[in-house]
Amino acid sequence: DPRHLDARYSLANIRRDEGNHEAAADGFRAVLDIEPEHTLAHAGLGVVLHETGNHEAAIASLSRALALQPELPEAGPLHGIMGLSALALGRSEAAAVYFTEALGINSYDSVALGRLAAIRSGQGRWDEALGLHRRLAATGLADARTQADIALALHALGRLEEARLSFEQALSLDPDLAAARVGLAQVREALRNAESSR
Repeated sequence: DPRHLDARYSLANIRRDEGNHEAAADGFRAVLDIEPEHTLAHAGLGVVLHETGNHEAAIASLSRALALQPELPEAGPLHGIMGLSALALGRSEAAAVYFTEALGINSYDSVALGRLAAIRSGQGRWDEALGLHRRLAATGLADARTQADIALALHALGRLEEARLSFEQALSLDPDLAAARVGLAQVREALRNAESSR
């Protein structure tokens, strides 16, 4: 009876909202036992698996949901969760693919922007990292840390004066941000060295 299936699915969501991950996972699995292609049950199970640290299974369940219904309204956040699970597994390139998919759906997804920017920074791909950090800043959700990350990318690209201004802006937002204080000191020293070598 479809009504019982809907009731089971709703109950699984309630259990998840209550933080009862085990009961939620059992509920989503019960739905999938009855209807193996229940897209939202695959998605719900994947989210619960991610939240409980079962990242490999989370990616598999979320991938199944998106394969069944690629245009799922929640597709962007689900790609983002897959990216977070991939990062937890130490798979930064796979995570970058998932975050890029999320950004293809919502180009201002702040989680995907921030995580992909961090991946690109770690790879030394500073032009990409800078663009991503600036997009994150444009969301209005950026903070002093984002401004410091912009400054770090500018510094790595040799754009010292812009880096100095960005570090100063970061410190105006959070005077205690150690990364910005250290970065500003390094940029000022680099600027002095550049000036004295002229």
